[in-house]
Amino acid sequence: MSLEFDADFDGYFDVLGHGVSCTFTPSGGSAATVKVILDQEYFAVSGESVDVQSSQPVVYGKAKDLRNAVFGDALAFAAITDLDGNTIKNATNYKVVSVQPDHTGVVALVLEEQ
Repeated sequence: MSLEFDADFDGYFDVLGHGVSCTFTPSGGSAATVKVILDQEYFAVSGESVDVQSSQPVVYGKAKDLRNAVFGDALAFAAITDLDGNTIKNATNYKVVSVQPDHTGVVALVLEEQ
């Protein structure tokens, strides 16, 4: 059950704000363009004497857009550029490795770069 209205979520995922468009392709399904927030969380992986820095790509999207997401689904992102046309991040394809609904209308998909 969503706690907010779709119009409220639209502002979160607006491509003029935090969101980006990507192509979501469910396993065995048809591709669809959805708006998501792509995050690259950094964390420390404990080593024997020092920690090693790593990162994990995660997308956040509206549960209604990603309701059928399962392990192995694909997301494809076009290159991200700045206002001058400089590439900030190359076009990237990801595979879903974990689906984490928050039961309020948003779902997090943990990704693996392909």
